[in-house]
Amino acid sequence: MSAPDISDSTLLNHCSALDTTEQKKPKFLHQIQSLPQLEPTAPFQLPTVPELSSHNAAILVELRAFIDSDQLIPDLFEVGSPSYQRAVDYCTTPCLRRHLTSLKWNLAHAKQCIRETLVWREEYRPDLITAKDVESEAANGNTYINGMDKEGRPIIYVRKRGALGDPEKNVRLAVYTMECAIRLMPPGVEKMSMIFDFTHYAKANSPPIHITRMMLKFIISHYPERMGVAFFVNTPWVFGMLWNVISHFLDPATKSKIYFIKLDQERLNAGENTHNNQDISNGLSNTSTVSLPTPASSWSLFSFGMTNQSKYSSSIIIHQDLI
Repeated sequence: MSAPDISDSTLLNHCSALDTTEQKKPKFLHQIQSLPQLEPTAPFQLPTVPELSSHNAAILVELRAFIDSDQLIPDLFEVGSPSYQRAVDYCTTPCLRRHLTSLKWNLAHAKQCIRETLVWREEYRPDLITAKDVESEAANGNTYINGMDKEGRPIIYVRKRGALGDPEKNVRLAVYTMECAIRLMPPGVEKMSMIFDFTHYAKANSPPIHITRMMLKFIISHYPERMGVAFFVNTPWVFGMLWNVISHFLDPATKSKIYFIKLDQERLNAGENTHNNQDISNGLSNTSTVSLPTPASSWSLFSFGMTNQSKYSSSIIIHQDLI
């Protein structure tokens, strides 16, 4: 089974990267760590959240009441413990809605999925992963946040080539990058854009199948409805076999967000379709050295990317209603 094709111009229209230099200190709920402060380009087209039907609204109210009546979290963690409070903070109403949406509003399945996610987050502790923990893998230049698209969604850029490094640490880098992307989302934004670039892909770049499955489970089960759109660029023919396996785990709504792109050029030159005529990949054809993709990039977190520090904010806004 294949995903729908889409034109190059649509890819570039969705994913125009930013070079944000203006400093703006936002009010923040929790200061977690230093991250580049990204802002969407103007005009900012805030995505709309579809209004719920009366049936689905009632299901959401029921799930909210179930959580608030302490019928789930105390069964997992001791009341008043740090683990309990982290679980309470996670179960915001938008979060519950995302879980329900991803599971086609099946209340029983949503309860089970939330339970599994709470246990996973407590065991894996994605919130505690630091830049230092994954710096060795990040230095390979394979995964990073590179600005925002025209709907204010952080763009996660994944390059499937170069040194693979430790597969397990690559998973932690991917999880860390998604957590950072969520913290960077402007108010009203809940999703991220993802670009998977397979240009110059080789078998040596391919992670073990169990790592791919693990990453797939994390995204589908523990980050429901976070993927706004995903572009797979210049996939090799062998990827078709992997896609045939992966696609069976994806629901139609998720598959409709995935597009395959074939480009004749190595560099994705955004040209007149971008806000500032910048190359969204910036360094796409550079296979020997690592350079900062754009000033509005998560690479400022790492020692090799600590350049032009005046362009980054020293704090991060974490929108509690979006987590």
